[in-house]
Amino acid sequence: MRILVAEDDPGLREVLVQGLEDSGLVVDAVANGEEAIDRLRWCEYDVAVVDWRMPRATGLEVVAWARRNQRPTAILMLTARDTPSDRVEGLDTGADDYLVKPFDFGELLARIRALQRRPRGVDGAIVQRGTLQLDPIRREVTAGGRLLSLTSTEYRIL
Repeated sequence: MRILVAEDDPGLREVLVQGLEDSGLVVDAVANGEEAIDRLRWCEYDVAVVDWRMPRATGLEVVAWARRNQRPTAILMLTARDTPSDRVEGLDTGADDYLVKPFDFGELLARIRALQRRPRGVDGAIVQRGTLQLDPIRREVTAGGRLLSLTSTEYRIL
């Protein structure tokens, strides 16, 4: 499994890289959001572990870019921001999971494994049947070119 770690704190970044590599994962690490976007643009990752507060682009900007550009990478926000509204904002922006610092490394590994068990669609490909299109990355459905407003339950049924 290939992991991208985007963390501006050099000490924590090194701990993450070492721990993930010791767990048998292939890891690339960057120190800012701009580098994270560049890596996501040119490389394929199974999971990206992204800090919220980074220089040159925030974690939210990284997540938004990945979703706007239909990257199938699962994204776990790893951040000190711990309010319910922070978690909601991170997840609503497109993060697949959210873990607050300080954290237990075993829990981080379990969450990474859980993200890998989730279906991501066929490389994030848009599924089309007739005039109906389903975008699994954006969680959007269009019919005849018109965006449909669906509840979570209606979307899951599709």
